[in-house]
Amino acid sequence: MVFISACTQQDTTPEFLKEYSINATDYLLVVDEKVVDLEVLNAMEESEIYEIKINRGPALHLRFGDQGKEGTIAIFTNAFEERRQKQLFTRLQGYLTRNATAQGEYWFVMNGVPLKENWDSLYQLSFSQLLEVGELSAKATKMLYGDQTTGQTVLVNTKKKRD
Repeated sequence: MVFISACTQQDTTPEFLKEYSINATDYLLVVDEKVVDLEVLNAMEESEIYEIKINRGPALHLRFGDQGKEGTIAIFTNAFEERRQKQLFTRLQGYLTRNATAQGEYWFVMNGVPLKENWDSLYQLSFSQLLEVGELSAKATKMLYGDQTTGQTVLVNTKKKRD
């Protein structure tokens, strides 16, 4: 007599991930850029989550080694996103302050549009509007904007307003 037993692994994927039709145990789990286990994910409330990204590809293997070879579920919390935006806001304020005292050390581009000398609108931005703030390399600046630039180029991207 032969007994055949089938073991079925219970799916413990959190409800907020089931809409992606994935089994969370197949992926490396990352919350706020830290690798976590499934228990941490199951303890999270959906209202805490700002963004979920399902990532696959060879770059993950480079970053996470064999752990990331199947892909990652990257979750960012509201608190993490707010800290990130405040850091961007502080960086932008630093550029604006240095630019005001250094007489045009920086050339600002907001959402792909050069602000030339009219960069006062950047003072109107709140931290929650910021998506990216950083310097653009001299080579990239020259390629995108030609010789119209003066000083170092600061790229500012904001979130698009939803209708």
